[in-house]
Amino acid sequence: MQIGRTDLEIAVDQGVLSQEQADKLLALAAKRQTDWPRLTFEHLTYFLGGLVVIAAMGWFLTEAWNGMGGVGFLLAAVCYAGSFLWAGLIMWDRPGGRVPGGVLVTVAVCMTPPGRLRSGVDDWLLAARPPGLLSPILHTD
Repeated sequence: MQIGRTDLEIAVDQGVLSQEQADKLLALAAKRQTDWPRLTFEHLTYFLGGLVVIAAMGWFLTEAWNGMGGVGFLLAAVCYAGSFLWAGLIMWDRPGGRVPGGVLVTVAVCMTPPGRLRSGVDDWLLAARPPGLLSPILHTD
């Protein structure tokens, strides 16, 4: 159900509301409409930028796996995730910063799977396995 300006004017004419109450309700509705989320070109650019950053970081971390090894890879993913999370939380509290802050927090969350899954845990598990246990599956002999 939506109540508009004309509905409030009718309520004032019928004595249900005073003019002062109607003005306060209109002011409240106007304030809420400015804070209402909507899809704009600016928001689309934030989303596209976040997507580019997620793809670039995923590509970089995948390429860096060979050079840094598991521990370096984990440290890089944690540093990136921490930086994006910190920036996102700062933006979140600023006026108009919910969308860019949310995109930055999303980028931080997207750093979790590469950091967790490719952190060298598989190397540690393979080093600790009994000889021959997984070699038919992993072909690591």
